[in-house]
Amino acid sequence: MRFAFACLAAGLLSATTNLAAANLVSGGRVLHVDQSHPQADDAGDGESTRPFLTISAATLRAGAGDTVYVHPGVYREHIAPVRGGSENAPVTWQAAPGHRVFVRGSEVWQPAWQPLDDEHPGVFTAPLDDTLFAGAVRNPYRTIVNISSKLHNLPARPAASFSDATKEWLAGKQPGRLPRTLGQLFVDGQPLRESETRAEVLRVPGTWIVNETGDGLVVHFPISSASATPPAQRLVELTVRDRIFAPAKRGLKHIIVRGFVFEHAANQGPFPQLGAVSLRSGKNWIVEDNIIRHAKTIGIDAGSETYSVGDLLATNETDRRLIISANNIVRNNEITDNGLCGLAAWNCSGLVVEGNRVERNNALGFRPKVDHHNRWEEHAGIKLHGATGARIEQNLVRDNDAHGIWIDNGFTNARITRNVILANAGGGIVMELGNGPALIDHNIIAFTRPYSSYYAGDGIYGHDSSGITIAHNLSYANARHGVHFRRISDRKIGGKPAEASRLSVRNNLLIDNAATAINLPPNGLRSQDNTSDHNVISERHALFSNPGKGPPLSIDEWRKTTGRDTSSVIENPRSLILRPHTQEIEYFPGQAALRPIPATTAPYGFPGSKLLPSGDRVLAGPWQDIDAHNQRFFLWP
Repeated sequence: MRFAFACLAAGLLSATTNLAAANLVSGGRVLHVDQSHPQADDAGDGESTRPFLTISAATLRAGAGDTVYVHPGVYREHIAPVRGGSENAPVTWQAAPGHRVFVRGSEVWQPAWQPLDDEHPGVFTAPLDDTLFAGAVRNPYRTIVNISSKLHNLPARPAASFSDATKEWLAGKQPGRLPRTLGQLFVDGQPLRESETRAEVLRVPGTWIVNETGDGLVVHFPISSASATPPAQRLVELTVRDRIFAPAKRGLKHIIVRGFVFEHAANQGPFPQLGAVSLRSGKNWIVEDNIIRHAKTIGIDAGSETYSVGDLLATNETDRRLIISANNIVRNNEITDNGLCGLAAWNCSGLVVEGNRVERNNALGFRPKVDHHNRWEEHAGIKLHGATGARIEQNLVRDNDAHGIWIDNGFTNARITRNVILANAGGGIVMELGNGPALIDHNIIAFTRPYSSYYAGDGIYGHDSSGITIAHNLSYANARHGVHFRRISDRKIGGKPAEASRLSVRNNLLIDNAATAINLPPNGLRSQDNTSDHNVISERHALFSNPGKGPPLSIDEWRKTTGRDTSSVIENPRSLILRPHTQEIEYFPGQAALRPIPATTAPYGFPGSKLLPSGDRVLAGPWQDIDAHNQRFFLWP
C-alpha cells in the first residue's frame, strides 16, 4: 500500500526467525507429529524417528521452550494445549511450510446413502449416527445458531421439541420452514449451503437440510464433473467439533501458532466468543501465517472470551472466572469465509492485528432480528470490544457481508491505520461507544454497500463515540456518507451519557460518496468541539449534512452554518480508478490535492509522536509521495 509494508513484513519475518531460533537456544525440545510416518505412535517420544501420531498427544508433553513441529497431513482433532511458555521460552506450534497441515473440526462421513426418488436425481438421504458426536459439547445438527448472550442450546430438531421462541419465529413463514443449525457439510472440499426448506434442497444442487426428526440429512449433491460419482465414492465431511485450536486451560501465556490451515468448526455464536481458533484469554500470543476458514460463526477469538464465565463450556471450574487477555499479535493470516465474523476479541488490551487478509466473512449472511436466533450485532471482518491500546494495521479487509472493521464499547488509544477496506457491507470502519482518544488514519475505504437501512454504506461511521481523529484517509465511492458520526442513545461511558464530541476530520480525500462527504452532528450539549478542515472533496456529491435535518448543504452553506471546512477544497481528481480485485489504484490528482496543507496531530492524549505527516509539504490523503503525474500502483501488500 506504499506504506513501507515490505519493510514491516521483512521485520516480522526476521523477528519470527529469531524467535524460532530462541526456542532452540533456550534448550527446548522439538517434538514431531507425523501421521504418515510408519513409526508414528502417541506413546512415543516425539523424536523425528518416532513421532506422535496426533497433535493432541503433543499437547500433553509440550512445555516452555518446546517447538511442536507438525508434518503434512489432515488432522481431525481439537488441539487443546495445557501449558504456556515464558517470554524467553514460548511454546511454538509450527506447521510444515506451504500450508500443508490441515486441522479440521470435521470427520469423513460415510453413511448408508439412499437416493430420494427417481424424480430428483442427485438428491440423497442418510442417517445421522449419534456416535459421530461422542465427546462433543453438543450435536450441532440439532442445535440452533444463537447470536446473543442466552439460549445457546435451543433445539433445532426434532420439530416436536421447538421452543416457544422458535414457534414464534416460524409464525407466518412458508410451510416447511425450519431453523438453521450449527452443522456444516463439505463435498469434495467445497461447502454446501444449508437450506431452511426441504423444497429448496430438492430444487437447488449443492444444498442440504436436517430432516424434521433430526436423525438424518437430505443432501442435493452439487453438479460437477463428479456428479455421476456415487456419494459413497466422494469425500463428504461433516463438522462435529466446535473448536479446532483452543487451550484446555484459560489464560495461558507466550504461545506461538504458525503455518496451519484451520477449517470446519461447528461453533456457537457469541457471547461467549468461541472462535474455531481461540486464545482463550491468553496473553502474549503470536498467531501468524495461518489460514482460518469455514467456521460456522467466528474464525478466531483473540480476547477475553466473555464477561459471563458461567456460560463457558468445556472449562475447568477453577477457570470459571474473569481472565483478561493482553498484548496478543495476530498477523499475516488469511481469515476468510467464516459464517459470522473473521476475528473477534472482547477486552483485548494491546491487541495487534496486522498484515492479515480478511475476506468474505459473515459468509452465511446473518441478519440480526431477522434470522433465528440472532439478537445481537456481531457481524464483521474484524470486531473488537474494549480495545484499549489496540492497533489494526495494514490489513486487506474485503468483500465481507458485514462491517469491515468495528470497535465497540471502548477504544482508548486504539489506532486503525493503513488498511485497505473494500466492498464491505454496512460501514467500512465503525466506531461505537467510547471516549477515545483514537486515531483513524491512512486507510483506503471504498465501495461500502448497505447492510441495512440503518447501516447504509458509510466509509467511516460512528455513534455514541468521541475523541477520534480521522486524518489522511481516502473514502471513495461509498453508498452513503464518506464520514458519518452521530449520537443515538443515552448509554453510559464512565458514568456519563455517551456523546459525539471532539471529532476531527482533517486532511482526507473524500471522493464520490453518494450521499454526503461529511455528516457530523450539530453542535449541542453532547456534541461539542467537532471540527473538519483541509479535506479535498470531489465536485460529485460535494454535500454536507444539514444540522437542521433538511436537505444536504453545499459547502458554502456548510461553512456558514457550522464554521467547518473553511480551507477544504472542492475538486475532482483528474483520474481516480480503484480496481478492487487487483488492489490497484490509478490516481491523477488535481491541483488542490497537490497543494501543501497544515499538518494535523493525533487526538489529545494519544500516545506516541510523529504518527501523522508533518513538515512543510503535507498533502491530503494517504500518500505523501504523489506528484503531478497519472500514477498506477498496488495498494496491498
